[in-house]
Amino acid sequence: MDGFSRSRRNFTSHFILFFSGVQCRSPNSSRWWKNIAIVLVICIVITVVCLAVVQSRKKTPSKYGVVADAGSSHTGIFVYQWLADKENGTGMVQQVMECTAEDPLTEFERKPDSTLHCLKLAVESVPAVKRAETTISLSATAGMRLLRLNNQSMVDHIFQLVRKTISASELKMCDVSILDDADEGAFGWITVNYLTGKLVELNRWTSSFTLPEGMDTFGALDLGGASTQISYVPLEHSTNDTLNFRLYGRNYNVYTDSYLCFGKDQALLKLLANLAEGVEGDSLEVPCFLKGYTLNMKESKLFGSPCTHQHNRETKEHNRTISLLGLGNPGACSSNIANLFSTLDFHQQGQPPLTGTFMAFSAFYHIMNFFNLSEGSSSPEQLNETVWTFCTRPWHEVKASWKIPEKYLGTNCFAGFYVLHLLTLGFHFNQSTWSNIKFVNKLEGTLGNGRAGWTLGYMLNLTNLLPVEAPVNPIHLVPFAVVMSFLVLGLFILLVLILFNA
Repeated sequence: MDGFSRSRRNFTSHFILFFSGVQCRSPNSSRWWKNIAIVLVICIVITVVCLAVVQSRKKTPSKYGVVADAGSSHTGIFVYQWLADKENGTGMVQQVMECTAEDPLTEFERKPDSTLHCLKLAVESVPAVKRAETTISLSATAGMRLLRLNNQSMVDHIFQLVRKTISASELKMCDVSILDDADEGAFGWITVNYLTGKLVELNRWTSSFTLPEGMDTFGALDLGGASTQISYVPLEHSTNDTLNFRLYGRNYNVYTDSYLCFGKDQALLKLLANLAEGVEGDSLEVPCFLKGYTLNMKESKLFGSPCTHQHNRETKEHNRTISLLGLGNPGACSSNIANLFSTLDFHQQGQPPLTGTFMAFSAFYHIMNFFNLSEGSSSPEQLNETVWTFCTRPWHEVKASWKIPEKYLGTNCFAGFYVLHLLTLGFHFNQSTWSNIKFVNKLEGTLGNGRAGWTLGYMLNLTNLLPVEAPVNPIHLVPFAVVMSFLVLGLFILLVLILFNA
């Protein structure tokens, strides 16, 4: 063999040995290299599979919304979150945060601090990158409805201040207005049925949402300071006071009625104004206040409400202070409250027959909880007996036993009898249907938990009007393609090296 042939053979042998990675290596070194290569192959395969799985699971962006409930006695601000792709056209909403401002919206100009504090907490609970697109809606309820009847310019002034405040925040202003009374009741109905899984259910095993079988739903009972609402789906379709909703692909016809001036605080003013009719002097005996309890009230507050407008009083007298003296007379108290329901203010259109179970919240719950009956009283008689016993106790004894604000404690004799008569004389619950009332504050279910009220229902209904957003890929396509190409190329090279070294 000539020298050229030997040189070419040696070169080829050296090239193959170099390419195979075993030049100048012992057999043990070769096995060590093969083990490393196999481990690398396994790691690359696992990485490729994981990236493919992650990329196949498209991420749905989260949306946020803020709703402010400007009631007659306080303002509540709630933050909600949902995925933008929705279920059958409606968002799957969860409560993220809530804050209660001590002062009502009517006091916003004079005492804004508590409301501003809650607004600050609401902004902070929304991720910074989402704040500019997060809407905030403020809806005032019965307290502002009453103020509108007396002073529309004051309502406009307050709303102007609110809009200015919201505009200075990082959130996007959606609406500042007075909520329709029928909507207040219907949105409360949506809230309790959503949280209890009556509208849509979550399967925890599959993490999928399904519609419950049948159309069985809960009714809703709401009691505020200035108004009260009842909402439910009647057995037969009613044309009176019925609102239509489409939620998660189903249609619901909800009967709802709201009664202005029959909230707890305004009803008390109505009772006091009735007692003061024809009474002269600066003091008034009140059978619904505990014996020994005294409350001083400006006559302007007593007779300045639209709910007491039928009691004509000279304006010059309105600066006078009236001392309300408690008598602790449960019989007279119950009789005076019953007289509030003897007028035609209730059911002018006719209420459909009650059906199913009702969730009673807001002041209904707080009053029943005070009397240790929030878990459910067996009958109207039990509530009557419990309140009757409380009303006979002297004020000094009650004051020493409960550590709650006097403005609630001193008037809870009235509040207890008012709930009794509102549910029986007003909404027509009786001995056989009373057990169908469940008194609730917060509700917990497979879809999360939240406070019973109208704000969550408002947010759910609003999601029907918001556009669906398409899911996005977790990794941008170009970087994903480049990374996958390098991994596949590396896998190919390793496999070739392993085969040559076999």
